[in-house]
Amino acid sequence: MPYGGQEQQLRGWSKKKLEYLRSYIVAYCKATTKSLKRFYIDGFAGPGKLPDEDSGEMVDGSPLIALKAEPRFTLCHFVEKDKATCEKLRNNTRGYDNARIWEGDCNEWIPIILQTISRASPTLAVLDPTGVIGQVKWATIRTIAQWKTEIILNLPYHMAVRRLLPNDPSLLSPDRATQLGEYLPPGWQAVYYDTARGRRNLLCRKLLELYRDQLKSLGYTDVFASAVFRTEHNLPLYYLIWAGRHPVGVRIARHVFLEQFDPRVRLLDVDDDEWLAF
Repeated sequence: MPYGGQEQQLRGWSKKKLEYLRSYIVAYCKATTKSLKRFYIDGFAGPGKLPDEDSGEMVDGSPLIALKAEPRFTLCHFVEKDKATCEKLRNNTRGYDNARIWEGDCNEWIPIILQTISRASPTLAVLDPTGVIGQVKWATIRTIAQWKTEIILNLPYHMAVRRLLPNDPSLLSPDRATQLGEYLPPGWQAVYYDTARGRRNLLCRKLLELYRDQLKSLGYTDVFASAVFRTEHNLPLYYLIWAGRHPVGVRIARHVFLEQFDPRVRLLDVDDDEWLAF
């Protein structure tokens, strides 16, 4: 599920993720006030609202956060693959004339959506998959980068990627390698084979560095990442990665990703004496 679990409830780490998104989206809209048009693309929109696991209160998800931001987005494009969830999203966004809902795979719809957007218009793309490998293809990210976009990407390293990478590289099946090859950026196999037999945190670090370098190769001048999101039992899950190229966006992202929620300015939780910042 895009936010919390199979029961679609907001849990602690999901609420924290929404804090990141809300903080950035609100600042992004204010920063693009002078633009004639601004666009939002959500590749894994979910139902729009979900109950808080603790209070039961309905909480706005990323679609409602984007729709309520001011000055408002010219259009918000929400992609949702699950039919029933898509219907909930339609109900929860009813009344917003700048909401567009696309039912299906974001890797198929996003290139089509981008063709309706001027390459000069500020566009924010949020790619927050459920944790199953293959849902955000690197080819899709490469396409998004051709527009005037900023990206917020959920990298589900601990909950998905690492589970598909055996400690012994010889045990990686061809089918799984193909699956990972669609999701991970070019060069992942070399990183994996070089570090798989080492510490788990080292492989994580190297793959995050690879993401940074490959995003920069697509033209993004700056890349920031959150600290690792964890469960209530302190198990690591995923990272949020931001990529952009506009100086104002860089300042906002630096504050949101490296200062507001993480004052030690760290990238990920590894050994206490090993902090890494992009």
